[in-house]
Amino acid sequence: MLTAGQLKMASMIIIGADNRLIARTLNISAESVWKGRYRLRQRLGLDNSVKLEDYLRDYARSHRSRL
Repeated sequence: MLTAGQLKMASMIIIGADNRLIARTLNISAESVWKGRYRLRQRLGLDNSVKLEDYLRDYARSHRSRL
C-alpha cells in the first residue's frame, strides 16, 4: 500500500510531470523527489530494468475502472 505522499507523486509521474514540477507542486526539494521515486520503486518491487513511469502508466491503464 502506498502512502498519501507516494500516491500524489505517482499521480504526477503518470501524467508526465518532470521532477522540477513535482517538487514545486508538492512543495518539496528536488532531492526529496529523487528519494521519493526511489522509495516508490522499492515499495513496488521494481528493479532497474523497469521504468517507473512505464510501470505506473501501465498499471493506471489496466486499473482505470477501479481508480
